[in-house]
Amino acid sequence: MMTGVTDEQRPPDLDPEQLRRFQEFQRFQEFERFQEAQRQQDALPPGGADSGNLPQVVEGSAVDQGPVTDPRLAEGAPQPQQAPPRFPPGGFPAGGPQPGQAPGHPPPGHPAPGYPVPHQQPYPPPAPAVHKGKPWWQHVLASRLVRRLVTLGVLLLVLQYFYDQYFGGEQPGDRAQTAGGPTGEAVEMAPDTPVKTIAKLYGDVGSGRVRACKVLFSEDAARDGFASAFGAGTCEEAFAALKPQVTHVTNYSGVSFSSELYKTPTTDVVVVSSCEAVVSGGPRLGKFTVTRQSNEKWMISAYEQETCAQP
Repeated sequence: MMTGVTDEQRPPDLDPEQLRRFQEFQRFQEFERFQEAQRQQDALPPGGADSGNLPQVVEGSAVDQGPVTDPRLAEGAPQPQQAPPRFPPGGFPAGGPQPGQAPGHPPPGHPAPGYPVPHQQPYPPPAPAVHKGKPWWQHVLASRLVRRLVTLGVLLLVLQYFYDQYFGGEQPGDRAQTAGGPTGEAVEMAPDTPVKTIAKLYGDVGSGRVRACKVLFSEDAARDGFASAFGAGTCEEAFAALKPQVTHVTNYSGVSFSSELYKTPTTDVVVVSSCEAVVSGGPRLGKFTVTRQSNEKWMISAYEQETCAQP
């Protein structure tokens, strides 16, 4: 049986790869011949042919033609080729070619020599997954403690705003005044019309904002006169005494005056009487003299107590 390729059997002009495939093809053909011989051998009954079924040779008949002269049985003649071995050379896998295997190709799952098995190829290991955490500021905002602190801060700001609106409080501009008259921020905070100045005074009295004593009054005499008119020693004490008399802060702050006072003033001094105003929700405060300042702001320069006729 063929175990290699001779020079006569080797096709001309073959490179090593083509020669290797040619040799595999030859081994596959040998394997097919081996399978065919196996099938023929398995088809014969055990013990060879039955001699009882063989025809009898009668001496002198046409069948009896003398001694056997078949050259294949002569002494020294080559013997018939024996059945191929159970496992042909070449290292074919047990069980024969797999279904769908083409001649000259190795069975599936057994790549040709020199080629790596697909599932044994050295693939690099996968890179470890990188888990990115949340930014630090998201952790801070998600904290329950931080949320509570923010809520508390907003609540305190709202409470402070309403406290300043209704109970007042001294601000930096309130101290910007000298004995001779208003200076600095006190003048800047004053309203820009006479009506607005008196309306703000009513609103600050209703809310208890004592800073109006320094922001709205330009002269000490006017401030002291306002305090004495209501039986108080200072303007701030007068505010404290008047606030309980205010029954409706919103209506009291919405005091209105005659239409003439809402016109643009043509002089630097305007007199505003509470008796001519419409006041509700609290007491009337008296007559005020309002003077234009150098920055076009209007402040109370004089005060006069008045008694208004009952409606």
